Amino acid sequence: LSYFVVDKSKNFNKYIGQKKPTKSQSAKLENSFKDEIIERLYKHKYSREFISKDDLIKAALFRDRFYEKYNSMTLVKRRKYDVDSTIIFTLTTLTTEDVDVSLNDVVNAYEKQTGLSQRETISKNMLDAVEFIRKKDKIDAKYLLKLHGIAMSEFETKTPGKFRDRQVYIHKRDSKNPRGIEIAYRP
Repeated sequence: LSYFVVDKSKNFNKYIGQKKPTKSQSAKLENSFKDEIIERLYKHKYSREFISKDDLIKAALFRDRFYEKYNSMTLVKRRKYDVDSTIIFTLTTLTTEDVDVSLNDVVNAYEKQTGLSQRETISKNMLDAVEFIRKKDKIDAKYLLKLHGIAMSEFETKTPGKFRDRQVYIHKRDSKNPRGIEIAYRP
């Protein structure tokens, strides 16, 4: 099996014997081999309810490639990368959700502790959520509600930290029709 990640190809090989397996046997062997690769890459068996084995393998290979490059940086470069990527991630996340913040709002929120504007406070909450994620707690309903509460604390109408008890819809955006053209997601 071969996977290409960033700028490298990673090959996994396994001896299956001298006799060529049938298509059915080959598919079973490949499926089983992917389980072995996943266990090797993650150091344990992995429950993969919502992701394909191939995508799980690619994610681990991407992670390993990232840390290879990241760990080769000096401590100063690593710190700069951490700060810059956190700020850009926060800005991108907020603006993707149509929250009206600028790069300056996020940078100020990162640097200041008090005297924040509303846009900086919203940015600060998202920055705090990113830090919460870095703690690597067990991902369960309690964790997700806590994370939602941190990120959305300025949006009382979004019931921060609580499950919604009403139906919501996510509409596709259309600049000619501000109400949206169709429901894109119905949770």
